[in-house]
Amino acid sequence: MEDKELANYMNAWVMLKAASSTGINFLTRKKAMKEAQEYLSVFQTASPDKSENAKIRAFAGELIEASLKSRSYGSTLFGMVPMREKDVAQKLAAEIRLVSHDYPAQLGLQQDFDFLYQEMKDVFFELVPDAEKYWSVG
Repeated sequence: MEDKELANYMNAWVMLKAASSTGINFLTRKKAMKEAQEYLSVFQTASPDKSENAKIRAFAGELIEASLKSRSYGSTLFGMVPMREKDVAQKLAAEIRLVSHDYPAQLGLQQDFDFLYQEMKDVFFELVPDAEKYWSVG
């Protein structure tokens, strides 16, 4: 995966993550839906082949591996207290569910995000030992 593509995917992911933490109300719903669809479009392609899915899987692998190895992602209290591996895996699973499933469901966009949710979940299960224990927690 090219650095520019990875950066585009990462930016879209981070923006979806930020939007999912701000909450939704009737005044912000339309704007939130529009923004979510714009960020989702980064992950979509008009191509009938599965090359885009391979790119999403590559992005998911990069994100998951980086998160699991990152000292800042896997710590609390401003990076001073490291988290246990299982806690980092649970945190990452919860983030993936929030960004690609729960937040879109709140906006009525769950079906649009299903492909992204499934790819992220599949890669999580491939890369994280005992992933099933961490996926359902939360």
